[in-house]
Amino acid sequence: MKIAYCGPISLSLIAPDLNDEYHLLDGYAYPFGAYYVKELLRLGHEVVVVTSAMRAKEILRYKDEKLEVIVCPRRRPRHFVFDAYRRERRDMAQELKRSSPDLIHAQWCYEFCHAARSTGLPYLVTLRDAPWSVLWHFRSIYRLYRLIYSYYTLIGVKHMTGVSDYICDTFSRHYSKKEIQIVPNALDASLLVQDARQVPEGRGYRFLSVSGWSRLKNCTALLEAFGLIREVHQDARLSLVGFGLEIGGEGHQWAKSRGLDAGVDFCGRMGHREILDLLEDETDIFAYTSLNESFCMVVLEAMAKGVPVVVFPESGAVPWLVDYGKCGMIANTQKPEDFAQSCLTLMADPTMYRNLGTAGLKRVEDCFTMGQVANAYLDIYNSILEEAQDEETRIKA
Repeated sequence: MKIAYCGPISLSLIAPDLNDEYHLLDGYAYPFGAYYVKELLRLGHEVVVVTSAMRAKEILRYKDEKLEVIVCPRRRPRHFVFDAYRRERRDMAQELKRSSPDLIHAQWCYEFCHAARSTGLPYLVTLRDAPWSVLWHFRSIYRLYRLIYSYYTLIGVKHMTGVSDYICDTFSRHYSKKEIQIVPNALDASLLVQDARQVPEGRGYRFLSVSGWSRLKNCTALLEAFGLIREVHQDARLSLVGFGLEIGGEGHQWAKSRGLDAGVDFCGRMGHREILDLLEDETDIFAYTSLNESFCMVVLEAMAKGVPVVVFPESGAVPWLVDYGKCGMIANTQKPEDFAQSCLTLMADPTMYRNLGTAGLKRVEDCFTMGQVANAYLDIYNSILEEAQDEETRIKA
């Protein structure tokens, strides 16, 4: 099958020569897209990747035996908001039609969906965020625009999947009454460890959180909770990774002004491989206080490394990801005090600690490996193509 992947992708993982030659960085940095494309190639399919990058000045192409990568120029928001990505959509739609795939798999419900819809070719749209929730946490004219635009792009879309039960349920209620199938994000099976994390001996617990300094990621609650944990375990340490969480950054300044920086390592941004190494080698508990997520790959990665996770309730797809408490600790409320108490309960019970790490690892192995997800998508692709063939036969008759 010849499949077109239309959406964000980490170019450094899928076409490093193209990335390096034109200094495109990653366009939209999105490792899952690259790993999924690699899995399709491994299964013997031909893949065309159509994406965009702000640093691209013209349409760029990379091609090998079964993979073609096409990078279209992307303007800044102050330009594309006035014409609904007209130039970006035109370029991507032209390249999609030129490549003549059997089917287009568009990511998100914005310009990539809009471009795929305009080609007249069979296509599937995967929903990866909830625009109204994003607007609630990032209140701006741009986010309002994206919300309105998503309603328009999904008009007439027949085939949709969502990455979690939260996404499928909310889109079904806000956009369409029809059922939307869950096909989650996934990890390469090679990232799974053999055994869950052991309780640390001879040193304090090491916490890790990978997020960013924003209202949505809610690191203020984590810092307050960690301060309470340090009152009981003075040797505990917390590493914070993400934008605004570097030394001297907004998060560091906020914590320092409130006396909450003791035992906290402000690491700032880190590469994906560095984060995976940190999870596997230097993390005992993964703490995540985000208020809303459509999926959350970093929680999945922590589970894949056998690290017990502690999360907030009512945080979008995160409770579903940890199987509602069977594979991770869920605080009773979204209060720092309850989050700290959940962590302390886990730290005081070696059996619970071990069981949660083991259960999380098994859940990833059973439900979230790339091979399983690729097969689920391929079944949907075949169903869409059969439907398109039946419709073509009906029209000819």
